[in-house]
Amino acid sequence: MEEPGERLQETNLMLMKLNQITHGVTMKRYLFSFAVYALGFPAVAQNFHTEPSCWDKPRIYHTGSPSVDLGRKIERTLNVTRTPRDDALVSLNGGYKTWVEIPNRPVGNVADQILYLYSEQERVTRFYIEQAQLIVTPQWINEKLVFARVVWGREAYTDIVVDVESGDVVYEEEARGGPDLGGNGSRRVHQCDRGPAGTDASPI
Repeated sequence: MEEPGERLQETNLMLMKLNQITHGVTMKRYLFSFAVYALGFPAVAQNFHTEPSCWDKPRIYHTGSPSVDLGRKIERTLNVTRTPRDDALVSLNGGYKTWVEIPNRPVGNVADQILYLYSEQERVTRFYIEQAQLIVTPQWINEKLVFARVVWGREAYTDIVVDVESGDVVYEEEARGGPDLGGNGSRRVHQCDRGPAGTDASPI
């Protein structure tokens, strides 16, 4: 049986080779999903929440790695030459910046968008987002991590967290809207299975 350490070492070598090939050029952001698969973790979200049929009102919940169709709609480019805008959102360290631009005229509430991430080292990471609804509003999590939610429709989203210093996507997951409750939340829930009660504590 293959040891976890051996598998991790092989994964790191493969990722290093991929980085050497793709460094500085436009690429699709499949590295994170590949790493999750190679390390043996599930590619889909675990059932850590109750079933949507149990909820008395709509909520957003996460479903795992983005589908292929949605994954193709976000494209990353490293080492872009771009001057930060005056209205860019500044990080907690006062040096890094992020902002969003709309390259084309929107059609209704749908538009291509570009998310820029600046790290003070003559390098800007660009995410070109195709046909998103609503304006992406990045938020700083800490001094170097940025969270952004891309809205594809009323019940489809992609959440990403980017390390501005490296340009790496450290988290990426698809999210969905809650069940249709008919607008007033009065629909009765049938066959709702909330699962066993109890807690599961483990060290982090």
